[in-house]
Amino acid sequence: MLNTDAFYEEIGLLLEEYGQEATTTLQRQIRANNLVASNKMVNSIKYRVEGSKVIMSFDATLNIVDRGRRRGQKRVSADDILEWMKNKNIKPKMNRSKGRSLTQFSSGSNSGYGERNRNLRASAFMISKAISEKGTIKRFGHTGAKIIKEVRKGSRPMQGLKRGLKELMGNEIKLSFRQIKTLR
Repeated sequence: MLNTDAFYEEIGLLLEEYGQEATTTLQRQIRANNLVASNKMVNSIKYRVEGSKVIMSFDATLNIVDRGRRRGQKRVSADDILEWMKNKNIKPKMNRSKGRSLTQFSSGSNSGYGERNRNLRASAFMISKAISEKGTIKRFGHTGAKIIKEVRKGSRPMQGLKRGLKELMGNEIKLSFRQIKTLR
């Protein structure tokens, strides 16, 4: 006879394994694609198993990084851009002769955001405007990084889950046939 408690416990373990692997895969993809501004997005990736489901949760920023922002969408707030610039240590270079910022940026280690970089807000506004006009992440063709697909259908973590479920079901079927034979 089928031991349903043990069967569901095995399924729970497989789902738990998938959740761990999916979380690690997403975190690895974010780092591999150099998408870390702060560890907030990476650390927000969590999972939980509820019954027969694995529920992934993460910061909303991951959706934007994954799908990107198409051109013409509502502008990103300058405050969000300022926070991103601070996390990435991006500072606009100044054109001292004309007193305005260039379109170039530097990443330096000094933290003089106050007096040295009076045009940070203007730069954040221009970045926000560019995102609105062109979309995000130029190196991904102004679309998203498409990293969530790494844990969806056909992904390595999903294949591992399918393989484990197939093996578990095969073992249960064999056990059932053996039990039927002994009843004869």
